[in-house]
Amino acid sequence: LYPEAEGHPTLLRLYELRVTARHSSWVCRRSGKHRRRDGSSHAHSCQFPIEFSRVSKNSVIVFFLKRGLVTQNSAMAQSHTSYSTTREEVTSKWSNVIKNSVQIATEPKQTYLLNTAKIPDGAGRRYTFGRKDPNKRNRTIMMVGETGTGKSALINMMVNYMLGVKWEDKIRFKIIPDESKIPQTESQATVVTAYEIFGLEELSVPFSLTVIDTPGLDKDKNIAQNLYTFLESLSDIQQIDAACLMVKASQCRLSPSQKYIFDAILSVFGRNMEKNFMILITFSDWMPPPALKLVSESGAPFLKDENNDPVHFLFNNLSLQKFAKEYEETFKTAWDNGAESFREFFQALDKMEPQCMKMTQNVLRERWSLEEGIQNLASQIKVEKEKHRALEELQKSLEEHKEDMKKSNIYQNTCAAEKHATSSTVSEA
Repeated sequence: LYPEAEGHPTLLRLYELRVTARHSSWVCRRSGKHRRRDGSSHAHSCQFPIEFSRVSKNSVIVFFLKRGLVTQNSAMAQSHTSYSTTREEVTSKWSNVIKNSVQIATEPKQTYLLNTAKIPDGAGRRYTFGRKDPNKRNRTIMMVGETGTGKSALINMMVNYMLGVKWEDKIRFKIIPDESKIPQTESQATVVTAYEIFGLEELSVPFSLTVIDTPGLDKDKNIAQNLYTFLESLSDIQQIDAACLMVKASQCRLSPSQKYIFDAILSVFGRNMEKNFMILITFSDWMPPPALKLVSESGAPFLKDENNDPVHFLFNNLSLQKFAKEYEETFKTAWDNGAESFREFFQALDKMEPQCMKMTQNVLRERWSLEEGIQNLASQIKVEKEKHRALEELQKSLEEHKEDMKKSNIYQNTCAAEKHATSSTVSEA
């Protein structure tokens, strides 16, 4: 259909578009697959804003997209003015966000920290941005990983994607400040924290988001109990849509702390969350990550893709860091690739069947009650073992001094006999 020079991959996308009305412009959603010459395919779906003239509502248009070029049928006008309109909607939204934020940096971009309401919540903390609309959908994800995998950076990048921030924009947002700027008394490194992001629906994703950020699991061996206590306190969170395990792309061996992470996840949720596990691979160079093999061999019940690999998404944590001018293109590539990964991630998240928290909490409550009983029995067994060990030590000591005791008894008997004989002689006298 689209001949190309020999040696260049042919990339075609077939889309079926159903036009829907949104504001004063037309917006359609496209879905399809990348189809490569070798026959492999890659699922693709995202919102595609374009303005149509002479196209009625609910019309269906089929077209091909090659290297970003659209071959449109005669009903389509080649106008892209709705893109700027959409961007105006996005940037106008930022003005309200900035009013509720604090500027924390001016280079390389103007960076604002979202002003969140901090709510102490049992075993953890909750930070809420915006106002919840009960008529709009909310998705809840849990992020787990050992220290240094970049959870905070990824959550900040996620917020920028939800706000529709593009690389060329001169503004950035954060919901989590740099760890060095957090007072020691408020450090979130050892507590479970929930970030709730409301009011950004329809900018890039069609729902609000709750992110449950667990501490570095290698720091706190009581994470399962803390997580249970925290989930118990979240009476208004009725479901979890995804549990996201974070690993570094370069990691090729399973560390003891990561083994603990897998065990903790399974101990908290069991296998009822098998279809809701996803892998977020950080510090990626966009090549096949060694960490994927590590995860595959772990035996953890992760959702599999069409290649029987765990469902995973690649991210690079450079995007919000300062950079020298000569590295701008590298950072831009990391930003754009990350945006594509977020698009695919949120698309997958939106299709997942949520797991009911009530059932999970009930199971956790029963299991924790059993574990407390087991711990009490273990304590009693330990006491009895100590008594038994003390008796064994006494028995051993008696065996070691058995001959001495015999000699001591003979000596005592001899002394007693001599004493008795002496007493008798004295009496006769």
